[in-house]
Amino acid sequence: MNQASTMQTPSLPVDLQALRAWLGRTEVASDCVEVQRVQQLAASFDLDHHRFVANNVLPPLWHWCFATPISAMHQAGPDGHSARGGFLPPVPLPRRMWAGSRLHWHDDFRIGDPINRESRVVSVESKTGRSGSLVFVTVGHQWKRDTRLVLSEEHDIVYRDIPQIDTPIPLGPYRAPVWPMTLQQACAEAQKRGSKEVPSGLRAEFAGTPDVGLVAECAIQKADGSKAMTAQMAW
Repeated sequence: MNQASTMQTPSLPVDLQALRAWLGRTEVASDCVEVQRVQQLAASFDLDHHRFVANNVLPPLWHWCFATPISAMHQAGPDGHSARGGFLPPVPLPRRMWAGSRLHWHDDFRIGDPINRESRVVSVESKTGRSGSLVFVTVGHQWKRDTRLVLSEEHDIVYRDIPQIDTPIPLGPYRAPVWPMTLQQACAEAQKRGSKEVPSGLRAEFAGTPDVGLVAECAIQKADGSKAMTAQMAW
């Protein structure tokens, strides 16, 4: 039977006090709600992209495609995001996930508008769950058209440990069962041990079938003519 061993990456210590030194850090980004990018996003949703023209209202949540962080490849972490320790605190847990967002619209963005994002680290908290240590970082975003506030957002990011996993123990190489002796040898051995079930003779029958080919059936017969053991082989 294939067994499994339990393996879990040991948790790294979380220095919450050190992480909270990132509270209040800010990041600013500017962009433009360009017609082409909006139409490309609409096409990816299989919408009629021709309807998305200048001055039309930008659909809710599409602002996430604009004013995104930019970093060079050598500054990327193993998960593809910007390496930690810049704007976001260097949480020593390997998995980063989006835990949720709360949004409040004050106005609408329109296609063609300038769009500015002002982000700030609001809170850093730690918890322990079934999967191990958890660290929650909340970032507040203010989305503006020039200086006018359009959207307020709170973004929760959760950092998690790698969960416990079961690693299967590989089986050894397959070995087909092999009969250690021929039928004749088995009969002789049984007779030598005084078995009453094994006769002195051995009969082999061969027959061909259209779907299997050659089938060989070997039967050891009892004294009354009934079969004590049969074996079939097909080629």
